[in-house]
Amino acid sequence: MKTLIVAMAVLSVAACSWTRKPAPEARLRFDAEAHRPYFTPGTNEIRGHAFLRQSDQSHVTCAGAPVIATPATAYFRQILRLAAEGQMPLVGDAVGSEYADIVHPTVCDREGNFSIIGLSAGDWLVATSVNWSSRNLTYGGLLVYKVRLGNNKELVQIVMNERDLGIPR
Repeated sequence: MKTLIVAMAVLSVAACSWTRKPAPEARLRFDAEAHRPYFTPGTNEIRGHAFLRQSDQSHVTCAGAPVIATPATAYFRQILRLAAEGQMPLVGDAVGSEYADIVHPTVCDREGNFSIIGLSAGDWLVATSVNWSSRNLTYGGLLVYKVRLGNNKELVQIVMNERDLGIPR
């Protein structure tokens, strides 16, 4: 009987190790060539507003929360997925200082508005969090919006809400 219990314990530990997620850096490597166009400063701007509706139809905004624009590449989709899962912060160590030239951070104002300037042409992911607590429960999550910018001095205005929960393709 002891042998059976020990065998079951070993299988349980092995199953846990099979389902454990690999470290973030082991999942996907940064491909400098895929990101080359984003290292050139641009003249495009994204202005936005982010909010979520509560059950009583009132709104909670991203007031005071960080907002980032990253290239819409597999690498940064994975970074944002990890941030959405709570495995890393949305800014700071999440992206690394070597990528600082292609990650554009800002902060939402009191009303949930933000502006990101100096973006080059290409596909961008804009991400922020909208969260609130009620009765010791936390609601909300990471909002991510995909934007395509052209070569001109373009201004794109976006509104982020519940349809933007999750990582777009």
